[in-house]
Amino acid sequence: MQIKKVVLAVIAATALLTAGIAQATPGHGQGVGQTKITGKPGTRSGLIQLDQHIYYPGDTITVSVTIPSSVDGYWSGGAEAHLVVFMPDGSLMSVPIEVASPTTNQGIATLDTTDLPAGDYQLAFVLTIEGGDPTLLSDWYDGFAALISTQRARISEDPTDPADDDGDGEFDDDGDGDGYED
Repeated sequence: MQIKKVVLAVIAATALLTAGIAQATPGHGQGVGQTKITGKPGTRSGLIQLDQHIYYPGDTITVSVTIPSSVDGYWSGGAEAHLVVFMPDGSLMSVPIEVASPTTNQGIATLDTTDLPAGDYQLAFVLTIEGGDPTLLSDWYDGFAALISTQRARISEDPTDPADDDGDGEFDDDGDGDGYED
């Protein structure tokens, strides 16, 4: 009977965390009393903006990341913001995002496609503890809740891409502009 109660408590806590009603306890490397991130991880759409989603040889990728004032961990100084890029070969790279104030809440990063292999890329806006490595989950600020937003891009090896028949740099079947074909 005691095991059943524990299982039900874990299920209830998970449901509350997922709904954003409860907050997680600080994990390794996080100070007690820091403001925690609420809401579902990775569900804040529109925070990572690309000038296009399909890039061609020689293009420069311009990424704009918006850090809303509601991301208290960043603005209170307890967390650092990073753009983490999942490469086609499975490796990770990261670019720090620095923004001066909540009124100018956009950070911009540029990536040169000449140094990057062709393929599909996943981009994530992630918070880490101060001095943390964004490629290590143990350094993420508040666990998976540190995954704020995601986006997708493709670097084509050819001057044309079958998913971009009109050559505008966007997936033709991406009606909502999130970088994923609908």
